[in-house]
Amino acid sequence: MRRTLCTLLSILTVLSCAAPAAWGASAPSVTYRNGSGGASLSVSGVNGGVYGAQLTVTVPGSCPNPSFTPAGKDVYSPGCTVEESGGSTKITIYLTADTPMNIGASLSLGTLNLGGASLPSSGELKLLDRGLNVSADATVTLRAASSGGSSGSGGSRPSGGKDDKDDKNDKDDKPEEKPDYTDVVLPFSDAGRGDWYYTAVQFVYANRMMSGTTGDSFSPNTPTTRGMIVTILHRLEGNPAGGSKVFPDVDQSLYYAAPIAWASAQGLVNGYDTGGFGPEDPITRQQLAAILYRYAESKGYDTSARGSLDGFRDAAMVNDYAVEPIRWAVGTGLISGMDDGTISPTGRATRAQVATILMRFCENVAED
Repeated sequence: MRRTLCTLLSILTVLSCAAPAAWGASAPSVTYRNGSGGASLSVSGVNGGVYGAQLTVTVPGSCPNPSFTPAGKDVYSPGCTVEESGGSTKITIYLTADTPMNIGASLSLGTLNLGGASLPSSGELKLLDRGLNVSADATVTLRAASSGGSSGSGGSRPSGGKDDKDDKNDKDDKPEEKPDYTDVVLPFSDAGRGDWYYTAVQFVYANRMMSGTTGDSFSPNTPTTRGMIVTILHRLEGNPAGGSKVFPDVDQSLYYAAPIAWASAQGLVNGYDTGGFGPEDPITRQQLAAILYRYAESKGYDTSARGSLDGFRDAAMVNDYAVEPIRWAVGTGLISGMDDGTISPTGRATRAQVATILMRFCENVAED
């Protein structure tokens, strides 16, 4: 996605001329995680949808060639602007998108490389809403993601890791580590570290596959609808256009209309024998397996794995269309059965179960 120059200029004008505005009760904060490519910046505590962002930091001395890479593939950024004055350098990054860049209260900005200079302890952050109005404008603290607020070019490590000096000496001997989704702090009060689905929710939240049902709720035990599942896969593909089939029970004004049309055109979904799709129907475990199986086939992933259903006392309840997809899901570890020894093919897939299955799909099936 690339916005036109005129649109970008209008955004930059709004950002540069914005008057300070109150954050409200919950002030956003900026965290960073250092790597060999620079500092990965994230904003937490975001309210509403963010369609534009600007962050300005000032470092002492000269910093002539900073670079910035936005986190989102559908996000446009012109890079960095650099202004040297009075023995210091002011670096500003801009981002804009046609859809919200944040997932709930979290926003991944991207990676800022200052060429060896350390990030300061604070910066100026501005956020824009859909109407290109400044929704937030204030000085924010920049803190290392896992070190409780330290800054510098040495990076941060989990408890028990080497200190900055040792890291500097051996960093060239180690490959760059990808950001760990298990470090993501969830804003949901109903997803705690002791819950079996916590890591899966971290995964889908960090990868922008699922967000909350409200700002502070994930609703893990709520059934997932058929429309939601198709929308998640549509997001994974970058919200592509395509598909002209219109199911009579799909409201074309709702969020899942375009994803369902796309999924139907791709052969991922067929709808019911009645001709409808049932977008608000809770998706069953066998329906989910069938859709993921077809999606994996469409991507060219290996779908040859097969697991036995003999150990499940309700295996005979699996519908004919779902037998191979269920066997594949068992063989790849996506579905492992219920505590009572059943595979529960017609059982409703909860949001927690879907998060877990999606994480396993990405880790066990999807290819880079």
